[in-house]
Amino acid sequence: MINTIEFVHQVGYSEKQMYDLFKGDPKLLLEGLGKKLYLLLGRLIKFGVDVNVVTSCFVEHPDMLSSERVENLMTVIAFLYNIRMEQDDIEHVLTNYMHILSKHSIKGQRTVCMELRIGKADLCRIIKDDPLELICLASKTEKKRVGREQCCDPRNYLDKTTFLLKLSYIENSEEMEEATKMFKGRGDLLQERFDCLVEAGLDYNSVVSMIKRDPRILNLKRTVLEKKIDFMKNTSVFPLECVVRYPAYFSHDLGLLSARFSMYQWLKKRNAINRAISLCTIVSYTEKKFVKFFVNMDPEAGLEFARCELAESEKELRLLTSVASSSDKEYVQIRKDVAAIEKKLDNEMNSRKKLEEELMVLNSQIDELKAETAVQQVEEEIRVCKNMIKCTVCSNRPKEAVIVKCYHLFCNPCIQRNLELRHHKCPACGTAFGRGQTLPHLLLRSVPMGTLSLLHNPNLYSHFRNPNFSPPSSLSLKSPIRTNSRSKSTHIPALSSSTPIRIKLATKIEAQRALMDYLGFTRNYTFIDAEFITINSPHFIDNLISKINIKNGNVFRSLQSDDSRLVDNFHVLYNHGVPRNRIGKIYKEAREVFRYDNGVLAKTFRDYEDLDLSKSSFIKLVVCCPLLLVGDVDSDFVAVLD
Repeated sequence: MINTIEFVHQVGYSEKQMYDLFKGDPKLLLEGLGKKLYLLLGRLIKFGVDVNVVTSCFVEHPDMLSSERVENLMTVIAFLYNIRMEQDDIEHVLTNYMHILSKHSIKGQRTVCMELRIGKADLCRIIKDDPLELICLASKTEKKRVGREQCCDPRNYLDKTTFLLKLSYIENSEEMEEATKMFKGRGDLLQERFDCLVEAGLDYNSVVSMIKRDPRILNLKRTVLEKKIDFMKNTSVFPLECVVRYPAYFSHDLGLLSARFSMYQWLKKRNAINRAISLCTIVSYTEKKFVKFFVNMDPEAGLEFARCELAESEKELRLLTSVASSSDKEYVQIRKDVAAIEKKLDNEMNSRKKLEEELMVLNSQIDELKAETAVQQVEEEIRVCKNMIKCTVCSNRPKEAVIVKCYHLFCNPCIQRNLELRHHKCPACGTAFGRGQTLPHLLLRSVPMGTLSLLHNPNLYSHFRNPNFSPPSSLSLKSPIRTNSRSKSTHIPALSSSTPIRIKLATKIEAQRALMDYLGFTRNYTFIDAEFITINSPHFIDNLISKINIKNGNVFRSLQSDDSRLVDNFHVLYNHGVPRNRIGKIYKEAREVFRYDNGVLAKTFRDYEDLDLSKSSFIKLVVCCPLLLVGDVDSDFVAVLD
């Protein structure tokens, strides 16, 4: 902050001006002027701008101290330098138009040259004539002029026909048509090459006659013409006017011409040639003829001619090496640009993929929130619930009875029909059962078919969780199942210690029912999984019942604890292929396995699979020795395996 105040004071601001400046733009005082302002001052002084001019400009235009204006002015200086403007011209532009140019953000010089289709020299000439044209041509905010050609040389838009008419061709003549075919390029380019020949010192009419005799001259680029004219003036022994009599000189290679002219000069110094030889003779001779009439004239001429050709070849080699080096650098830069673009493209594709995934998720959420979709989901849930309580044999009536030995549920008519047909086997698993081994399913008998959607409510057993709730002294289960020729009621005594055997059976049945309903409707497991977990978890049921205080009758509340670890580990074993009827054995022999946190048991399976054991072999080993799953991978087992 102190440095900013000191700088502004040295520039020439009075106290009132400083007050107005910092009041209008407090960022200058709080954030400082920044390093770019000092760099700008250094560059302005380097290009010759007077310090007093800079300070007075800062005083008259305080907004030039902002970082944006400083950045714009730095870009202008770089632009003028890159188009090869002379230092005096840059100093003139900055001294007189600094405050105006700082208000505009301009493009790079390459972009401007490409848009205007002109070279740096032409652009430099335009800006020198009128520096404010820089704003029109290069500003990012200014609209491009419709008549962009006004900023350029009007000859750039000269028609080829107009150019040929200036060369005294008759319009619509055969000569005009042939000349139009012979001259390649736009009229403005042809005019530019024509002017190059005239500016070299040749007479206008001589150039016209020379071009009519050999139109190929104007098909060469201006740079090629300038090189050959310069060679004719400074290297050859012939005057430039000789090309008028022999215009084919421009069609020959400079390397060949240089070697022949050097040979000709060497022969003249040795007085091996007395008569004057024309340019046409030296240039038009073939290689064989030139060697015969010039090189073979002196015994040492062959060595000298070879030396001249070698010098030209070395010069051409250096040129080609330089071109190859620049091409390699350009190739490396292009590869870097391509790699950067590919990386950017990959990032864009990944971003697009993520956005598409997010869009799909949002669309699915929107669909779920729609009323029709919500109704369909509820209807589907009701349909699933109805199917869950339907008998798997007839698929029509609800499940009303359970077979005690295997705990499979069916409707009463199907069970009754099997008993009448003396087919005493469970339709699901084939377990044999007798007439006294079926009981009614209390929950499904008490719920009407029209209220099945209530089964999804997790508060279904909320009254069981009430500590003030106490079950009745006895449960009277009215079962329509026939045990003999007449129907009779099955009476289960009260849950007391006086009848331990029957209490154990009734408690087990009720515990299994509550567990299956809890897994199916509260935990949202499928009916098959819930049923199999319930049936194949006798040790788990025993563990639950051992915790029940029978005297207090808290059977139902004891069954509401969420033993999620046991169920999750059960599914890990089942998903890895362990038979369901063997999971109870694993629970009995290695109960620690079912106390693992989520993911631990699955990691143990993966560690054993990394030992190149087949899945079936490892499952057999686990069933035979469940302690393999306790703790980390058994080192003794690994040693035996090795």
